Amino acid sequence: MNRFVVVLLASCVLALGPVQAQETCGSSVRPEEVQDALALQASGIYDEDGIPSLGTLFVPVAFHVVRQNNGSGGLSQSRLNTAINDANLAFAGAGIGFFQCMDTDYIDSDAFYFNINTGAEIDALRRVNPVADAINVYCTPNLQYCGISSFTNSSVQGIVMLNSCMATSTNHSTFSHEIGHYFNLYHTHEGAFGQECTSGSNCSNSGDLVCDTPADPGLGTSNVNSSCVYTGGGNGPCGGDPGYSPDPRNYMSYSRKSCRNRFSSQQNSRARSTLLNLRPELLGGCTPPDLISVAPSQGELRGGDSVTLVGTNFSSNATVRFAGLVAQVDQRIGSTQIIATAPEGTTEGQDAAVSVTQPSGSDQINNAYEYLPNTPYITWNGPARAGQNITISLYGPAGDPAGLAVGVPGITVKPCCTFCLERPISFFMRPSQLTLGSNGRVDVIWNVEGDIFETKKIQGLIVTSQGPQVTNCTSLTVFP
Repeated sequence: MNRFVVVLLASCVLALGPVQAQETCGSSVRPEEVQDALALQASGIYDEDGIPSLGTLFVPVAFHVVRQNNGSGGLSQSRLNTAINDANLAFAGAGIGFFQCMDTDYIDSDAFYFNINTGAEIDALRRVNPVADAINVYCTPNLQYCGISSFTNSSVQGIVMLNSCMATSTNHSTFSHEIGHYFNLYHTHEGAFGQECTSGSNCSNSGDLVCDTPADPGLGTSNVNSSCVYTGGGNGPCGGDPGYSPDPRNYMSYSRKSCRNRFSSQQNSRARSTLLNLRPELLGGCTPPDLISVAPSQGELRGGDSVTLVGTNFSSNATVRFAGLVAQVDQRIGSTQIIATAPEGTTEGQDAAVSVTQPSGSDQINNAYEYLPNTPYITWNGPARAGQNITISLYGPAGDPAGLAVGVPGITVKPCCTFCLERPISFFMRPSQLTLGSNGRVDVIWNVEGDIFETKKIQGLIVTSQGPQVTNCTSLTVFP
């Protein structure tokens, strides 16, 4: 895939009005890249000779449907089903089949629904929720093209389709046309490598680089009639060339959409070879995660413990949940490990299911993580500004009495405990005033007082069944 770079805008513009839409593309191969592309062509990478027959190769497709912010609009599932059927018919000769590998992903965004006008906006859409090892197809109603695809070496991967060009009663070819680009098929009228002679004498290094597709002067509704017959004329571009005789039924032409219904034998071979040699990740791709183990298997009710999930097929955007609560993902190690921070639980002794969810599916282990009673702990949210409220949170065994104090740094020794603060005390609540809830937590609101930039110490006391226990000692600075 790194042997040549083709900058492709494989796009199809939908003309206004009741007349059959004329398809046009903006594709650009930089002059300095042409020789590399031709060298790749000559290397035989697109030649399936010698490759054992593998039968039908199945390719996963992930659909992303753009809707308005309120969830209205968007392409119907039946149209997506039809698009898959269209592609399966189109690529049957290549031995390639397609299937929708996950539930349709709905992107509720007015920006992507109404304002896809630039290449940057198209690329931004293609970066939303991509599914690894699948053809990601994004459907929107206001794209400036019928469709835009990517070659194997495009910097941003995926296909974006205009809804009105996707599997309609009069257009069953544009989606397959764009998939053709995804498998490195050029337009039959491609000119970046030089004009193809109608005699076919330079077919291997000019035109679309495929020798069994006739030279194409540029088809459209002006030179292909409703019977799908080429009505144009003119001789070829090379000396002694016969007249043009293009194929108005080729998917990769700009012929009438209703006419296009076939790939040539060599196009089929090129598409299949691209899949095998340049996009092998698609074979067996879009697999759901397989969660194998969770360690450690227990932690405090307040959360915060580091937990390692081991499995296979974890994607880069997989979400981890404990008993349905989203956990913070701290590190991803390939596709086999996720290190996450356990979220706060709800009750002591809770046996939480741990799950991994991603666009291709989900997996979970029931009763994988037990929430234990909290050890005494205190924390607060900031910043601490004079005259404003902060929340101080005390943790410990559920139902136990709790108290706290805010004072100046120092040491105070009591019969039960030693504290990290001393008088004057800014805030104080006795254990008789506070009780930890069923989640082993109680929150206290304190209106911050003290001199600007003064340091305060905060500490709690939990009266447990084993006797009074102090929490950790934490500091805050009073800000203006």
